[in-house]
Amino acid sequence: MKHFILSLQFLSRLYLPWMIEGEDDMFARSLKFFPLAGCIIGLLDAGVLWLLLRVFTPLTAGILVVLFDIALTGGLHMDGLADTIDGLSSHRSKERMLEIMKDSRIGTFGVIAIVGEVIVKAALIMELFTHESGWIAYGVIAAVPILSRMTMVLMIYVSKYAREEGIGGLFFSHKSSICLPAALISGILLSLVSWYYAPVLLISGLLCAFMIRAICYHKIGGMTGDTLGATLELEEAVMLMAAVLFAAFI
Repeated sequence: MKHFILSLQFLSRLYLPWMIEGEDDMFARSLKFFPLAGCIIGLLDAGVLWLLLRVFTPLTAGILVVLFDIALTGGLHMDGLADTIDGLSSHRSKERMLEIMKDSRIGTFGVIAIVGEVIVKAALIMELFTHESGWIAYGVIAAVPILSRMTMVLMIYVSKYAREEGIGGLFFSHKSSICLPAALISGILLSLVSWYYAPVLLISGLLCAFMIRAICYHKIGGMTGDTLGATLELEEAVMLMAAVLFAAFI
């Protein structure tokens, strides 16, 4: 139970009556609950979207639910996206890229990345509800955060930490043998809320994640907390795009 609460504390800004101060290994063990935490985030996103669509057009509802998701997660992953884009687009040395990514200030490319991510996600949600209706469409919205958190765990286990020290290193340096299979199994099972879209979301998400991993290895020799956040955000956009394309042709 403590590990699950830690996963919610880290991945969301949900109000919890309990606050846990965990050791490094406890944070690492919370990885197995990342897909479940993603499920809670996804169900809240889907529920809020359902309410918004009762009042607003799909485009407005899409923009508002993306902003809701950012507030729900505390902008954690958007911050990682901005820092990653700023760093990797600088075309500097590995050390300088890592310094730029650690800088709390956001550069021009980082701002463009955040704005672009919000617009693309909102537009894709609108397109999805143009082609698909009913509970399956809401299931896709719920499944995307599940699979993106599952993939985050996978990236931690198949990658090395690019920095010598940092908050992200807590997860890379204390890997438990049970967490990866637990996260993969729970993530795949929970993603079935999207029914026949689940394989489409899973395959497109994994392809996106491994492509970003390859770029990060080429640029900085590994992954960091920021690049994990960037992977999650970009992967979610790619999964939504894959769902829209699938819906358009079935």
